[in-house]
Amino acid sequence: MKLFFPQSLRVRLMFLVFVAVIPAWGLMMYTASEQRQEAIAEIQKNVLRLAESTAREEEQLFQGTRQILIALTNFIRKPGRDPSGCRAFCAELLRQFSRYANLGAVNPDGDVFCSAIFFDKTTSAAERSWFQRAIQTRDFVVGDYHVDHITGKPVLVLALPTSISRNRKLMR
Repeated sequence: MKLFFPQSLRVRLMFLVFVAVIPAWGLMMYTASEQRQEAIAEIQKNVLRLAESTAREEEQLFQGTRQILIALTNFIRKPGRDPSGCRAFCAELLRQFSRYANLGAVNPDGDVFCSAIFFDKTTSAAERSWFQRAIQTRDFVVGDYHVDHITGKPVLVLALPTSISRNRKLMR
């Protein structure tokens, strides 16, 4: 049986080049695959570092907010609290900490009695999930992200019941 082998020199040379290029092409594919895997691993490391950094910043923000709320709680618990004095105190805190949309206080029945941002309607937080969780847990709570009806800005409500600052230390 006779094997097929082209007689043309051109076809033989093309076949020879093709056979020589296959290993180089395979090596390029392997190298590209390895580089892709290394790039993916590096991206995963960077994303993890970014997530850890963001989590630390968020924790610091929450702890800072908790401390501000403890200061506000101590101000509110003073005898003969005055709503206008509370508004002025909250407004001053808001000027100093501009990252917040608003600072204020809510009665145990849910009515907002103090707010750095003035509003003329009676506002209740009694139906808000953050308020109900704060009442139930009697601890610092983080509410849901929503557009605030007082400021009109997207907010994440952080709340602290007044009784917690009497019974617990500042830091856990």
